Amino acid sequence: MRRFYFYQRRGIFYAALINQETGQPLTGKSTGKQDRDSALLVIADWLWE
Repeated sequence: MRRFYFYQRRGIFYAALINQETGQPLTGKSTGKQDRDSALLVIADWLWE
C-alpha cells in the first residue's frame, strides 16, 4: 500500500500521508522545500516519527 502522495504546487513540494487503517489520504502538508530530494528527506522523517 502507498504511504503518501507527493506533489508540487508553486515550486514547493507537498505530501499527503495515507491513513494506514482506512487507506484515505490526510490533508496535504508542505515540506517547505523546493528541491525534490530534500522534500523526500523531510517526508521520510515524518514517516519515521
